[in-house]
Amino acid sequence: MEYLLALQNFRENVGGILPALFVIISEMVVYVGPVVPVVIYLCVNKELGSKFCFMLITSDTVANVIKLGCCVKRPWLRDSRLFPAKVIEGTATGYSFPSGHTAAATSIYGSIAQGVKKKAVTVACIFMILLTAFARNFLGAHTLQDVLAAMVITVVVGFLLQFVFLLLEKKPQMDVVVLIVGEILCLVAGLYIGLKSYPLDLMEDGTYLYIKMQKDGFAPIGMMSAWLICWFVERRWINFRVEGSVKTRVIRALVAVVIFCLFFFVITKLAFMKADPRVYYFFKRFISIIMTVGVYPMIVKWYQSRKKD
Repeated sequence: MEYLLALQNFRENVGGILPALFVIISEMVVYVGPVVPVVIYLCVNKELGSKFCFMLITSDTVANVIKLGCCVKRPWLRDSRLFPAKVIEGTATGYSFPSGHTAAATSIYGSIAQGVKKKAVTVACIFMILLTAFARNFLGAHTLQDVLAAMVITVVVGFLLQFVFLLLEKKPQMDVVVLIVGEILCLVAGLYIGLKSYPLDLMEDGTYLYIKMQKDGFAPIGMMSAWLICWFVERRWINFRVEGSVKTRVIRALVAVVIFCLFFFVITKLAFMKADPRVYYFFKRFISIIMTVGVYPMIVKWYQSRKKD
C-alpha cells in the first residue's frame, strides 16, 4: 500500500488535469475499445476481427469471474490512509482484483500489436498497456497486484486462444467443439457466480455489494455466449464479405454502431425493465451482440447477393 500512498501524495500535490487525463486514458479502453474489433470484423478483416473479439470478450469474462471469485475490496477499504481521486468517486465501485480496465487494455492493445506486427506499433501498444495500468494505480482505483494480475491473466488467455486459433486453422470442423465447450463454460461460469456465497458488504444505498458485482459478471457471460453463436453461424452459413468501397465500409460500420446502441440502450432496457438486474445485464449484452454481429451480417450478405445479381 505504500506505493499507492506515494502516488496519492503526488496526485494531491500536482492536481490540475493529470487525474482527468488518466481517467480518459483508462476509460477509453472500456467505452471506445470494444467498438474497434467489431468494426474490424464487419468492415476490414473478418478473421482478424474475429480473433480480436474472442480475445476481448474472453479476457473480460475471465477477469470478471475471477473478480467475483476473490471478492477483494478496493484499496481505500483495506487501508484507511488511502482514498480514490475525486474524478472516479462513484464509478470505482465493486471489487478490486483483478483490474478490469487493465485487462481490457491488455487485450485491446495486445490484439492490435499482434494484428499489425510492426515494431513501432508493438512498442506503442505495450506503452499504452503499461500507461493504463499505471493510471488505475495513480487514480487510487487498484493496487499494483490488481493491475499486474490483470495483465498476466489476459496474456494467459491470449496464449490459450492462440492454441484454439491454430487448431481451427488445421481442423475448421472443430468450430462446433469450440461452440459447445464455450457455451458450457459460460453456463458453468454463470452458475458459479450466481450460486457461490459472498461477503455481505453493503453499499451506500443499502444493497449488497455482491449483487451489483454479479450484474457486472453476467454481462460479459451474455456477450461471450452470444458471440460464440454468431461466430459459428457466420462461419457455417452466412459467410458475408468485408469487401467494398471506403464509403460502403464506413456506412456498414455506422449502421452496426447504431444497431448496437439501439438494442443496448433502448430496446433491451424497455423489454427487461421489470426483470432481475442480473437477468437484464445478461440479455442486454446477449441480444445486442446477436443483432449486431449475428443478424446484421445476414442482412449484409443478403444485400451483397442482391447487388451482385
